[in-house]
Amino acid sequence: MVSIITQVTIKAPAKVEKISMKMEEDVVMNKFKPKNPYIGMCFLNTKITGDDAPGETWHMVFNIEGEVPYREGHTIGVIPDGINKNGKPHKLRLYSIANSALGD
Repeated sequence: MVSIITQVTIKAPAKVEKISMKMEEDVVMNKFKPKNPYIGMCFLNTKITGDDAPGETWHMVFNIEGEVPYREGHTIGVIPDGINKNGKPHKLRLYSIANSALGD
């Protein structure tokens, strides 16, 4: 018979400082709202997924003239001009802002 003696030391986890993503340098959050929108122009709107894909991914390029601060990973709301098939104004659509680096 073999006797084994072990010693376990447990340390309290180190405290991690929480950083608010809302406090990112040079990015103003919620600058524009549906009742006070920024009016811009979409230069490019191209579907980049195949017809047999389970979902759709679109590549869209907007002219924001430096007025809409953002970071990759944020979401941008878009209200298209015109009316829908029921004759009502289009509602807000949310789009994720992808990384602008090549290969992503």
